Amino acid sequence: MRNRMQVKTFARNQVAGAFSGPRRWTTAERIVVIVGVGVFILLIPEFTTSRHLFLATVTGTTAIAVYGLAVIFGQAGILSLAHAGLWAIGAYTGAIFFREFGWSYWAVLPLGIIFASIAAALLAYPALRIRGHFFLIATFGFGELVRIVLENGGGFESGRRLGLIVQGGMPDFFGIGLQSANSIYYVTVAYLVIAIFAVYLIRRSGFGATMRAVRENEDLSESIGIRIARTKILAFTMSGAFTGAAGVHYAFLLKHIEPSLFGAQDGIELALMVLLGGAVPLLGPLLGASVVLFVPELPFAENPNFVQIAYGLALILLILLLPRGLVSGLKALYVEARDILIRLFASVREPPPQAPRSEHP
Repeated sequence: MRNRMQVKTFARNQVAGAFSGPRRWTTAERIVVIVGVGVFILLIPEFTTSRHLFLATVTGTTAIAVYGLAVIFGQAGILSLAHAGLWAIGAYTGAIFFREFGWSYWAVLPLGIIFASIAAALLAYPALRIRGHFFLIATFGFGELVRIVLENGGGFESGRRLGLIVQGGMPDFFGIGLQSANSIYYVTVAYLVIAIFAVYLIRRSGFGATMRAVRENEDLSESIGIRIARTKILAFTMSGAFTGAAGVHYAFLLKHIEPSLFGAQDGIELALMVLLGGAVPLLGPLLGASVVLFVPELPFAENPNFVQIAYGLALILLILLLPRGLVSGLKALYVEARDILIRLFASVREPPPQAPRSEHP
C-alpha cells in the first residue's frame, strides 16, 4: 500500500510539474496555439462573406506594416507615428512605377521596399537626436509631410489629389492565378507568414539582442561599445522594409490609392494596433490589426463616434491593465487558470491525513 501511494504521489508531481513549470507556455501549448491559429486563418474563406474576406485580406496586409512597427517598438523601444507615411511611400512607389513606367508587380515590390527603407533611414537620422514625446511629434510631422506632398503633387491623370488607379497588376504567384478573392487572400497569408518568420529571426539574431540592450539602457550600451545611432537607424531601415512591402501589396490589392488612406489618423491606428496586440509576442501585431479593423463591423460601430470612443477607452484600459498588449494578457490569464486547475487537481488527489498513532495502549 505504501509503495502504491508513493507511485501515485510521484506520478501526480510529474504531471503537475510538466504543466506548471515556469510561468509560460509549454512547447506543446505553443504548437497547439500555432496550429489552431493557422487552421483558423486558412479556413476563413470557407465560412465568411466576400466583404469580410476582403477585409481579412486588408487586415493581413496591414498587419505586415504593423510588424514593421513592432520591430522598432518591441525590440528597440521606439514608438513611431511615421509609419503611415512610409506605408504611403511604398504604395505610391509601386503604383507610379507600374502605371507610368510599365514595371511589373515583382519589379516594383523590391523597389517599394528600397524606397521606404531609405525614407525610414533618412527619418531616423535627425529624429533620433530627440527623445520622448518630442520624437513622437517629429514622426507625426513626417507622416503629415508625406500626405501633404502627395496631395499637392499633381501631374497624374487618374484622379484628383494624386489618386492613382492600379488595374490588372496582380500577377501569378508561383503559378497561382490571382484573379479570385480567395487566391489573393492566400497569397497575402503567405506574405504575412514570411513577415512573422522574419520578425522571429530578427528577435533571435545578435542584432535583436543589441536592440534590446539599447532599449533597456542606452548609456550602459554605449559604454560597452554599442553604437546607438547606427543601431537605431538600422532598426528603422528594417522596419521601413516591412512597411514598404505592405504598401506595394496594399496598392495592388485596393487598385486605387489616394493620400487620405495614409493620413495622421492611419499612423495613430498603426500605433494603436501594435499597442493593442503587443509588440513582443509574434501574434500580437496580427491580433491588434484584426481588432482595430474589425471593430467597425460590430453592430454598435455604425456611428463612427462610437468607434473613436471605443479606441480611446481600449487604449486607456490597455495602459492601465495590459501594458504588454492583449496577447500577453490572454497568455497570463491562461497560465494562471491552468495553474489553479492543476493545484485543485493535486489537492483533490492528495490522500487524506492519517490520524496520529497513540503511544499508550
